[in-house]
Amino acid sequence: MGFVKNSSFVHIFCKEISFHRRLFNLHSVIQNQYEFFVKRMGGPPLYSQRKGHPALIGRHHPFPLTHEAAERWLQHMQNAMDESA
Repeated sequence: MGFVKNSSFVHIFCKEISFHRRLFNLHSVIQNQYEFFVKRMGGPPLYSQRKGHPALIGRHHPFPLTHEAAERWLQHMQNAMDESA
């Protein structure tokens, strides 16, 4: 997980730590995002090996996700991708 410390995944969540900490454990979400995207980009199935099938709707069900929260996450992801390009 050393790569993650310098990756865009940390950037996505660290800019608004207080907002994100209300939703989930920051370290866990960074690890989940990293492992999920590694697999989606053709790398080893780290996420599935650790957590099983993604089943994203079920995994996100316990969180208070609103349209505003989704838009905010997408904006953070876009900013991180733009800055890392």
